[in-house]
Amino acid sequence: MAGDPSDPAGRGKYAALLDPELWDYIDTVNGWYPPEIAASPIAEQRAVYNRMCVAFHQGRPQGVSISDGLVATAAHTIPVRRYR
Repeated sequence: MAGDPSDPAGRGKYAALLDPELWDYIDTVNGWYPPEIAASPIAEQRAVYNRMCVAFHQGRPQGVSISDGLVATAAHTIPVRRYR
């Protein structure tokens, strides 16, 4: 089907430029968060995105720890997360 992003013929100029593994990832993301979701209310987009994030989460590698903190600037503070 022309225009179908999962159809190699419809991938346009990127068809031969991206690896099959990357196309698999793109197709998976589009399955969870299709481009037409942009027309939905922000709250719905956020809910769909959050479900996608849960589905993609693979956990942290063993031995990796996190710590949260703040970096102060003259205008505001910036939340940061450090992985070690």
